[in-house]
Amino acid sequence: MAVGSQSAAISNADLISTYQIVRQTHPKGILFANVSPEISILDAKRAIDMLEANILQIHINPAQELVMKEGDRHFSHWMETIKAYTEQIDIPIIVKEVGFGMRFETVKLLQDLGVKTVDLGGRGGTNFAKIENDRRRDNGFAFLEKWGLKTAESLLDMHRSPFKNMEFIASGGIRNPLDMMKSYILGAKSVGIAGLVLHSLRNEGKNATIETLNRYKENLKALFVLTDTLRLEDAPNVPLVVKGELQDFCLARNIDFKQLAK
Repeated sequence: MAVGSQSAAISNADLISTYQIVRQTHPKGILFANVSPEISILDAKRAIDMLEANILQIHINPAQELVMKEGDRHFSHWMETIKAYTEQIDIPIIVKEVGFGMRFETVKLLQDLGVKTVDLGGRGGTNFAKIENDRRRDNGFAFLEKWGLKTAESLLDMHRSPFKNMEFIASGGIRNPLDMMKSYILGAKSVGIAGLVLHSLRNEGKNATIETLNRYKENLKALFVLTDTLRLEDAPNVPLVVKGELQDFCLARNIDFKQLAK
């Protein structure tokens, strides 16, 4: 489970308890600390200690920052900071987008910095450009509300050239077990969902949400049977036919989508 950005607690100690409650409630769970590459190594370690986190998640969100009136405007130092994190943080690190997706070139750069796991965070789920634009009186960034790559496009873009020792998480618009299975077939090692769970908790309650997630597990088993997939690592061997806009995307990006269907 990942928490939201801990920047607020880093700058205001009164808010630390609002994050610590996650570990208190989930003492044996796998928890992700969540920081921006704007903060120092020392503050990143504070965020980890705050949660007794198992994994550090670094969110990169230039589009969101640019729409925010109070957002950051300088990003050139992010690469240096991320490289320092990979060298000085002693728990696994995930670099994640927040709903705008990543292209092949970005992920290759992150790999060169020492990153081994990327959450592609594609367009299709929570729309932070719209959220931040709605906060503005001038509504001046409405044109960015459809900015970025969809999750499926990001996953396909990773097929431009094989990555070694790099794992992908698919998130952004994952709404059902079929979306999950397609993500696994396209090379994701895991998927992330947030909005679906939060809406269910709010509208249906905890027990109904647990039932839904348990049903999804059973649904996934059915999809593994239907695709003759014994293990998760076998999913990329399932033939996948790419059609429509996604095929157009592959053609434009020189991705051999026909190979995926073999």
